[in-house]
Amino acid sequence: MVSSHCSVNAWKLAHPGTCNPSIINLLQKQQQSIVDFELSHGNFQQLVTPMTRRVTAGVSGDAQQTFGLVELAQKLLRLEKFALLLKNVNVFLLEDYWSRCSYSTLFPNKQIVSRELMFDGYLPGGFVSAIPHMFNLSHLTRLSLYTDNFWYWKPLFSSPELRNLTHFDFHSPDSFDHEKSMDFQDLFTRNQNLRHLNLHMRLLKTVSLEPLLADDGSTLASYISSLCPRLKSLSLFDLWSVEKRASYFPSMASLDAICDELGALEQFGLRVAEIGGCLLANGHDRQKYVLGQLKPIGKLKNLKMLHLYQDRIRIIDPDQPRNVAAETQQLAAVLFQWAHDLCPDLEVLIWGRFTETLDNDVYSLLEDELETEGSLANNVNVERVPQQYYVKQVTRVRRGAPNITAIPFSRRRIQNEFPDLDLLACDTSVGTLDRMARDIVY
Repeated sequence: MVSSHCSVNAWKLAHPGTCNPSIINLLQKQQQSIVDFELSHGNFQQLVTPMTRRVTAGVSGDAQQTFGLVELAQKLLRLEKFALLLKNVNVFLLEDYWSRCSYSTLFPNKQIVSRELMFDGYLPGGFVSAIPHMFNLSHLTRLSLYTDNFWYWKPLFSSPELRNLTHFDFHSPDSFDHEKSMDFQDLFTRNQNLRHLNLHMRLLKTVSLEPLLADDGSTLASYISSLCPRLKSLSLFDLWSVEKRASYFPSMASLDAICDELGALEQFGLRVAEIGGCLLANGHDRQKYVLGQLKPIGKLKNLKMLHLYQDRIRIIDPDQPRNVAAETQQLAAVLFQWAHDLCPDLEVLIWGRFTETLDNDVYSLLEDELETEGSLANNVNVERVPQQYYVKQVTRVRRGAPNITAIPFSRRRIQNEFPDLDLLACDTSVGTLDRMARDIVY
């Protein structure tokens, strides 16, 4: 799919062979009006013009298609974004093709110049090794990776040309450890302009975010310490906390350290501990929960948006029905009231994740707490909670204290009214189709 956002018309073609030449000629003349172009077969390179700035290409075939996309991109002038999605590809063909490629032959004269790169899906080691030859990394400001294997990307992270990032997104079911944290630390140190970091992996909790004392009495900085004076946006999500509900990250000590050191932070996404895995119904307990678990964020004086990656599925008592939306709205109001003087710019709270965990996975996690066997969809002890969005509203009565409430918003309205707050674009899902669905409704 190649998108050119210019007008309001859209075309969709599907043909078992190549496209009809007359259709190609028509589109070449009229394509400044195309918003989205989707072609299941045929040579869409003929439709690319020097005006093309953003290319999103999905690949689900053999390795030659991947190389065809490289040929396409090399015909373009400087891009704003190049995104490659690999879904249901033949892994062995890809691995064989790229392991036999000669980079000097494939890319002898021209590298692809793009301000943003995004790769989603399985990419063989040979292809990843080709990226520094294929793309001019010194022009890259945003790198977004959704991948299974961290080690394939290690050579890219260590490339001296990768030094001008402002955004870095890394999402992987791979497990985090101290060695990986050191590789990230080197990357962060080299990229002095980095302002936005999204890190979603398993077992993030295994590496401390607070400074530690070494055996010789010196202080060991955390792997994000080099970002502390300048980081504007931070999203941390330990995938293990979904699989093991008793596992929480960041810990209170890590959260306290983050809020001490990241004074410039404006957007923060994290998952915090929930008592019993449910939203508390008692107002006093709700306030205690907010002030207790989130107390350190009161030190973030520049905070504008807070996103809590809480479960979308909870255990409930069927004898005590609840209004989920009303309860979450009340909790948002408590948060805004508490933070009003501490974080005066905090205006947006997002509760929950965009996509819910697969039913079978959730059931296996919660089966000890469920009283009734069967599917989650039919279980009266299970409650589904959609992602919810709230904005702070402050009204003043004459000579009175401000009245602070939480107003429900839609996802689209958040985007329109707070265009500089882009944390919603970072999701906790590891599925390509889930992210594409999110982008449609974003």
